[in-house]
Amino acid sequence: MRHLIRLTPITLLVFSLSAPPPAPAADPPALPAWGTAALVLVVEREAGSVLVIDSSRHALLGRVEGLGNLTHGTVKFSRDGRYAYVLGREALVSKIDITLDDSPGVALAAPQIGYSVNLILVDVARKKGERGHGQVLLINSRILHQNGLRIVREGCLSVPDYTGNVRRYEQTVVEGTTPDGRVVILTTSGFEALAFQHEIDHLGGILFLDRIESLSTDLFRRRAGPS
Repeated sequence: MRHLIRLTPITLLVFSLSAPPPAPAADPPALPAWGTAALVLVVEREAGSVLVIDSSRHALLGRVEGLGNLTHGTVKFSRDGRYAYVLGREALVSKIDITLDDSPGVALAAPQIGYSVNLILVDVARKKGERGHGQVLLINSRILHQNGLRIVREGCLSVPDYTGNVRRYEQTVVEGTTPDGRVVILTTSGFEALAFQHEIDHLGGILFLDRIESLSTDLFRRRAGPS
């Protein structure tokens, strides 16, 4: 898969997880804010890294490394809460952004891009004709209830050359914590429910391939597009 996170110790670091959807009929929900309530950044000055911590659960969500000399490092936040800027010595500035801009999909889990962070983003409004709950970023998400088992054709950014028939539920109730510390419960259905099931699977190291009953009859190679 294409790498959606670019880490450089020079001037810019982009943590790519979410982005504003294409212009919907109604205003999209505000982007979650860093440095508020539960989700905080902690500068490890000697190590040259930053910790992402869910303080409400005393949980380490991940570590961003390679930020250079942070002996006198500080963190500043943009007014809209979208960006966190880590200021180091030697005029180095590392920018942490939550964005799905580089992804053609509608959802993403942090493990897909190489980070052991319990974060998922789902935004089915990026697909024409879908609305759902808009852009949803959740920490420590889990499925509370499901019903309406059916077989669907599914693909994944992590397995770009194949699709497969898997068993999924038409309705899914999901619980998780937003970056501002609120515990939310979402009742999802249809395509949005499939997206949440798929991304929560990624948090447990499960690919859609693991849910295919027969690789010989239920796995399909994508047709090559026009060259």
